[in-house]
Order: sequence, then C-alpha cells, then structure tokens
Amino acid sequence: VASDRLSNPPHLALSAEKTSRPFVVDNTPPQVGRLKIEQLPEGRIVVSGELEDATSPLKKAEYSIDSGEWLVIFPTDGIFDSKKESFRFATEALSQGEHTLVIRATDFRNNVGTGKAVVQLKSHK
Repeated sequence: VASDRLSNPPHLALSAEKTSRPFVVDNTPPQVGRLKIEQLPEGRIVVSGELEDATSPLKKAEYSIDSGEWLVIFPTDGIFDSKKESFRFATEALSQGEHTLVIRATDFRNNVGTGKAVVQLKSHK
C-alpha cells in the first residue's frame, strides 16, 4: 500500500495497493566452520574447512592473512553451486610467529559471512 495521506489534506490524499507474487528475502550470511590448519615444514600452512548458507547457494570465498590482500578460494569440487561447500588450500610461506587468517564467504544474494583463526607458526626447521 502506498499513500500520500501524511503529506496532504484528507480530501486530496491518494492511496494505491498492489499484491506481488511471493519472493524470498535472504539476509542470512554464510557460515565458516570446521577450520583445520596444518603447518608444513617450509612455513606454509594448509587450511581446510566448510562453508554453508541456510538459504542460498554460495557464490565465492576468499582468504586474507594479517589484513593483507584477499585471495580466492576454490571449493574442493571446483565450483560454487551448492549451499554447502568444503575447501582446502595452501598458503605461501609465512614468517614464524603469530598470524591472523580470515575466511570470507559470499552467497548468491551477496550476504557475507566470515571466520577467523589465529595461527602460531613454529620454526621452519
């Protein structure tokens, strides 16, 4: 219902009504879960986990280390086409010490969800 009743005197006010077909409103962000991190001897880490959205298929995923550039993650099956996807990737070599890893997932309705892990890398020897 649209009305201009609040902006006009009662005898000049107009209103109209239209009923649309049903449509889905999706405001639920994807969830990042089951994060597992393995350190490789040369200072790289292997990250695996799952992405899931309650309503829409997933569209893309990315990761960033220590607030750096966002890098693309591909799902294990090679294509984002489901509400639930698993992933596994290896990073470039990182320096020893603490690093923050953030995973960002986006669904087809452009809702964004994130997951975070703090990684403590030991000596690469």
